Amino acid sequence: MKSLHSLLCRQLRRQFGGLESLPDELRPFINAVNSAYLEFDKDRELVERSLELSSNELMRANTNMQAIFHALPDLFFLINADGVVIDFKSGSRSFIDLMPKHVLNIKISDIPSIDNNNALTTAISGVRQANKQVTTDYEIVVGDDRCYVEANLFPVSGERIAVLLRDITARKLAELHLQTSDQRLRQQNQLLIALASNKNLTEGSIDYALEMITMVTARGLNVDRASIWYFNDDNTKLRCVKLYDKKENVFSSGLELDACDFPIYIDALKNNRQIVADNAHTHPFTKEFSDVYLTPSGINSMMDASITVGSRTIGVICTEHVGSMRTWAPEEVNFSSSMADFVTLALESRERQKAQKALTESEDKFRILAETTDSAIFVFREHILYVNPAMQNIFGYRCDEFLQMTLADFIHAESHSLVKQFKHQYQAGVEESIREEIRAIDCDGNERWIFLSTALINYEQQSAILATAFDITDRKQMEDQLRHQAFHDRLTGLPNRALFADRVEHVMVRYKRQKNYRFAVLFIDLDRFKVVNDSLGHMVGDELLVESAKRICQCVRQSDTVTRLGGDEFTILMEDLQSIDCALHVAEKIQNKLAEPFTIRGQSITTTASIGIALSNPHYDHADQIVRDADIAMYRAKCNGKSRCEIFDEKMHTRAMRLLQLENDLRGAIKRNEFVLHYQPIIELGTNAIAGLESLIRWVHPDHGNVPPNEFIPLAEETGMILDIGDWVFREACRQIKEWSDQ
Repeated sequence: MKSLHSLLCRQLRRQFGGLESLPDELRPFINAVNSAYLEFDKDRELVERSLELSSNELMRANTNMQAIFHALPDLFFLINADGVVIDFKSGSRSFIDLMPKHVLNIKISDIPSIDNNNALTTAISGVRQANKQVTTDYEIVVGDDRCYVEANLFPVSGERIAVLLRDITARKLAELHLQTSDQRLRQQNQLLIALASNKNLTEGSIDYALEMITMVTARGLNVDRASIWYFNDDNTKLRCVKLYDKKENVFSSGLELDACDFPIYIDALKNNRQIVADNAHTHPFTKEFSDVYLTPSGINSMMDASITVGSRTIGVICTEHVGSMRTWAPEEVNFSSSMADFVTLALESRERQKAQKALTESEDKFRILAETTDSAIFVFREHILYVNPAMQNIFGYRCDEFLQMTLADFIHAESHSLVKQFKHQYQAGVEESIREEIRAIDCDGNERWIFLSTALINYEQQSAILATAFDITDRKQMEDQLRHQAFHDRLTGLPNRALFADRVEHVMVRYKRQKNYRFAVLFIDLDRFKVVNDSLGHMVGDELLVESAKRICQCVRQSDTVTRLGGDEFTILMEDLQSIDCALHVAEKIQNKLAEPFTIRGQSITTTASIGIALSNPHYDHADQIVRDADIAMYRAKCNGKSRCEIFDEKMHTRAMRLLQLENDLRGAIKRNEFVLHYQPIIELGTNAIAGLESLIRWVHPDHGNVPPNEFIPLAEETGMILDIGDWVFREACRQIKEWSDQ
């Protein structure tokens, strides 16, 4: 604050006890008053200096006196010892119409209009007694106007006295206006100080606070009505929430204005801090109200100040003067602005209280939740700022140890890139949550999996990251176990059909993309494994499968994939083959290895294997196709005597398709009456008599004609349909014998 006028300093010390305790909101008003005081002193100093120089010049320069008299704006009287005017000059700007003939040789006390209440006569007596200059000012009547005159009296030789009269009406009115403004400012300051120190402004009922503000506004500006209005949520209406009528000393509310009816005024409120309308009926922003509001209420002057919260205009505090038009003084404009600020303060303080209460409640809930939950919760920036007990339980560090650590100190190196993401999140204020499964290291160096979820918060007045962490180590281990079980055989630990198919698919893609790349699929089936299960039990059979899997794995390369498809069936994917001989060599090794006796639970078991081989071919599009063909080749090996190895060719596929078709047709042959029995007699050679009959089944296929028994009987035995066929043969033979017997 700039240096203050001494008079103002005394007043402020009297009010506040010291300049250091001045409220910040009063400083604009104090600066305005201080400027007025300083300007007044400058004007007075200039006037007095001019008067002193003029008077002294008159005394010293007799030769130039006439010219000076004509140049001076003052009335000049020279009186003798008896008070008679012996010389007179009217000055350059005479404010009293006097002629020399009306003044000369007349006692100055008898001249009308220049003295009032003997003020001038008293001043003349004072000069004679003290023999020194006397200055006085007094009020006179000139025509119908009242004027203020400053009289400067100087003793002159020979008991003469020079009297200079100057019109100081303008200056005096300015002083009176300044005094009035000063008194008004003092009153307003006292009201502002009292309002600012009232706890009800920022605490308790907002309705009572608004009553105080409107009442202080009306008293401080000496207006009839003061009111506070708020916009609704979509700014379509302006509603009066508090109106104070000073004359009636009552409060009211509820009046509403539609914004669409007063667009100029509403727009002005949002774009101007204040609307100062000396004549509200003609002011461009308020004349919209003239007919509907101002005239019926007798309002001629208005002063409105926008109420803002943040950068948004939420309403207005309105000052209405009923009566003759009023010119608003600068200090009144400032006072109105301050009252709008008080409304903002009242609203914001309560919002802060609500926010603080909500924050306190939230912090209490957070503390209770954080200290009782099983989920780890921690806050961090560069370093850890807070950890809850669950965080300590998961990782084994004490709280004070955590507070010395960074995030990188306890997460796995492969997740360190996340640290940069977190740093960017709180530095740039990114509110988007980061959710990741990461590996962490506990105090014993053990790896733990945690699911981390982050959010941006304000912690101790700065942005920080709030993270919640769930220990998912058991879940990850179970997932790994389930994933292993999903793609591996539980008995042997080998990859299963799903994993084998996936790897074959990848190899087929590589085969089509890479020239000179070859691969093969071997399909292995243990010969007579069912006999082992049936004779020695499934436990022995399972152990035989496990030992067989081990021996098969010993015969292949590390890059090859050995799979148990189910039962006693195994497959091998051999990648990057140089020639077909490589696959044949592995098949031979497997057969030799499996042919060696197994000793299981004291039993010596010997088994063999039939192996089918399918080689890479561009016609294959899916893994199941090449596995199917390897299976066909294996089945051919079994049909050719078992313990053999066969390489798939197209003839095998054709025969397999024929067998499949026969199998499908065989299932409906009984219902379609396609079977017939041929009877071959058994003759006793000694007597040539028929001793019996042999029933021979034949299949008359509608498309293929007679199908030989050696084709469909093995198929029926393999599929289990031989039982139904046997029943049919027995019933049909009995029926035929009965028929012959009846004949």
